[in-house]
Amino acid sequence: MDAKESILMTCGYSQKKVGFVLDPLINVYDLRAGKSLPPIPFPAGAGFVRLHPKLSTCVIIASQNGQIQILDYANPANVYLHQADLSGQLVGMEVSPSGDFMALLDGSFIQLWNNVNTGSSFLEFANPTEYPAIDLGGPELSLDDPDSSFSSVGLPYYKEELLSSWSDPSFVYNVGMPSNTNFSQDSVTDMKPTGFGGFMGFNKAKLKNTAQKYVSYDKKNGSTVPMFISEKLRSGQVEDLTSLFADDDKNSKNAPKIYWKHDIQYSRFGINDFDFAAYNNTKYSGLEHHSPNAYCNPLLQVYRYSDSFFRFALNYLTHNKLDEKSLLSELGLLFDMLDKAQGQHCQALNFLKTLSQIPQANALGLILDDHKSTTNNKRSLLSEGLLLQSFCRFLMEQIASEGGVRFESIAGCPTTIETKVPSCGTTSSRHSIFYNIELYAPKLFLIQSKPTFLQALQDSFVRTTQTRGWCDKCKKYQTVHSTKIIEKLPITLNIHIPLGKSSQEDAITEIIGLRQPEGEVLMDERFYRNTNWPALSFGLNKGMKVVDAKNVHENGDIYELMGIVIEVGQPESHLVSYVRIDEKTRGSKVKAKNWYLFNDFLVKQVSESEVLNFTHRWKSPVMLVYQKKLDLPPFDVEDWRSRLDTSILYRDHFAAGVRENIQREYTLLTKEEAPKPGTLVAMDAEFVMLQQEETEIISDGTRSLLRPRVLSLARVSVVRGEGALQGIPFIDDFIMMREDTIVDYLTQFSGIEPGDLDPMTSRRSLVTRQTSYKKLWLLLNLGCIFIGHGLANDFRTINIQVPAAQVIDTLDIYFIKSRQRRLSLKFLAWLLLDQNVQTGNHDSIEDARTALFLYNKYQELVREGKFEQTLAHIYSEGKKYNFKPPPVVIPAAVPVPPAAAAPAV
Repeated sequence: MDAKESILMTCGYSQKKVGFVLDPLINVYDLRAGKSLPPIPFPAGAGFVRLHPKLSTCVIIASQNGQIQILDYANPANVYLHQADLSGQLVGMEVSPSGDFMALLDGSFIQLWNNVNTGSSFLEFANPTEYPAIDLGGPELSLDDPDSSFSSVGLPYYKEELLSSWSDPSFVYNVGMPSNTNFSQDSVTDMKPTGFGGFMGFNKAKLKNTAQKYVSYDKKNGSTVPMFISEKLRSGQVEDLTSLFADDDKNSKNAPKIYWKHDIQYSRFGINDFDFAAYNNTKYSGLEHHSPNAYCNPLLQVYRYSDSFFRFALNYLTHNKLDEKSLLSELGLLFDMLDKAQGQHCQALNFLKTLSQIPQANALGLILDDHKSTTNNKRSLLSEGLLLQSFCRFLMEQIASEGGVRFESIAGCPTTIETKVPSCGTTSSRHSIFYNIELYAPKLFLIQSKPTFLQALQDSFVRTTQTRGWCDKCKKYQTVHSTKIIEKLPITLNIHIPLGKSSQEDAITEIIGLRQPEGEVLMDERFYRNTNWPALSFGLNKGMKVVDAKNVHENGDIYELMGIVIEVGQPESHLVSYVRIDEKTRGSKVKAKNWYLFNDFLVKQVSESEVLNFTHRWKSPVMLVYQKKLDLPPFDVEDWRSRLDTSILYRDHFAAGVRENIQREYTLLTKEEAPKPGTLVAMDAEFVMLQQEETEIISDGTRSLLRPRVLSLARVSVVRGEGALQGIPFIDDFIMMREDTIVDYLTQFSGIEPGDLDPMTSRRSLVTRQTSYKKLWLLLNLGCIFIGHGLANDFRTINIQVPAAQVIDTLDIYFIKSRQRRLSLKFLAWLLLDQNVQTGNHDSIEDARTALFLYNKYQELVREGKFEQTLAHIYSEGKKYNFKPPPVVIPAAVPVPPAAAAPAV
């Protein structure tokens, strides 16, 4: 379309049977007269039309294949034809304001056509281009000149207020929010699916296009991230942590902020700069969730505080079980780490890594490459819950296969399974062990009255199902009735809530009151807690009779609720757990039963009423864990430590067997050197990279660290810290890598060469990760004190929790907080010990030994009363040498003159 004065011309497409095709006519309109003029024929199909800016009746028409026609529409016989050489279809045509140039655009190039006039131009009345004035800059000032003043460099002169300081409130207003798209579960259920999604009827009780109250997107998206530790130290600001998790809208249907999925933020200082203390001020440790398969965290936290599980797993560690795929060993090590952490955040990294190496877990679909792989919708909202239940079944079976018969009394339910073929009357019976009970509600309860939790649990002990199976008597497939009868309950009882879409789902949700109508008054809290859902405790009398805990017989058992795993559905689906912990209170012999919320690394104490309130739509139960009430003595840690098998410290345990050409740089411990509480050992570890860090470039050009690099232990060396053999290593383990893909060996910093960790080519003392970890864990529990430089990073990557009383870190000893600079091992060794270390690749034995000598030097300076003076001198010298030792000068070899030729004989 183009217009000039009162003439308008258009061209375009018309719909035919074969689709849209270009019109063979140019429509002409006289806007002044308000009528159409005779059209201009163009058989090739007019794709573009332009009126000449100077010639009043000249028009230029072009087709998509490059045919161009220039004509006088007042005299159609005056026509000029041209064919453009295009690389594809013509997609654009424009004429310059002067009429001297025409531009044609195809898929690859721009063709510029002009007339033969050499004085042609694009514009009719062109002015010369005005260029900006060249800024010669201000006067040069020297930073070293004390007489120079930066205030002598002035600012641009302006008369009006700058836009950056414009703060007139009349020009600042809040814009509206998008329409609320939260739909009720009933409307989602009634949604009619289509090929691309679904549709449902609008709720006529609500007004359409209602303006929403403005809420900051930072608050809407959940900016519950505290300041970095470095920011607090730099600004001196005290952050109000109580308001960090305060909810802006008390009536919101979304979960409170403490139930949200919180992400770990990384600064340029890495994860150590993240303020985990803002999420946990208790003495109970949380678990980080950035590892794959971290959906297991809530269940692991529940079992950690199950006394029977805790004792069984730790007692299993007293034996040297070095199986690479032992989940029970990893579970015990994780429980011990959580116990020693005392509120410090931990990782279940080793446990989850071992889980991913078990083929059966992969076959069951328990291994996720990414912990955020589940989609966020109502049907798949239950997917993480189902996944956790499957993981629980697998974990119980795996522990039973490793732990033997003793575990059956802890979590196993002896069960008789009776089968019957109604058509022929054939019956059979067999015994089995199940490690969970699926809550069952028969349809009879839905007809008569609302069943209670205890009634549903009672009916779950005897359950009949109907399937199709082969009958040997009938020699064909028949309907088979299978009845599962639970004969006895274990110490720890796992109850799974049916989550799939089945005939039982409505019954279960009716029991727990999950689908309570909007606006209905909540039931009385005591009735809701004690009579209906969930029962804080129940009794089990003779004959597997479930009763209220108050009515239990003298020889009956009482089970108490100690853990609940729930799925939080809004604003993002994930799993959390409630755990009841019996705590001693001062001045009282009775233990207080307090409930805690474990949301990964967030741990908060919550009320019992909040735990038992399942009327919220965002809160769905997944698992209940009950524990038999037993009067057990406290766990005897000293007796447990005395039973630890420490033989692995006094012998080699190679992963790939002993080779004749193995390189040994260590001397094993002897029984006379057996570690005891307070024994000094120095250690250092080296790592290889398994995954590069993930970064994001923000719009302002700055880099943001999304996820740090993933490192794996490659070598660990431990040297004697005292005695006649002080400084001699007794552990120098290279970790065998089988399935991990090493992205970078970091040879310059780790000293690990390609092939050092391969069992087929290595000449090193290769061991499994479990073997090396078990050695360090034994030294830790025997009371050894670890000396090293930068041990916090080593312990984190190794994934071991060492109490501060058992750590001597020279990185912290030789440090002045006000200087805000840490000193390297290489610089300290050069200045204090007159040694040049790390001249080539790093060596963990050399680094451990150097840290030991630096600690000895520290003790010497403290005895002489010179430490503070020496530390100030170190920083003074460091500033002079840029905190780096001068390069080592290797003297050149002296040339040897050639020997004189012997005289001929």
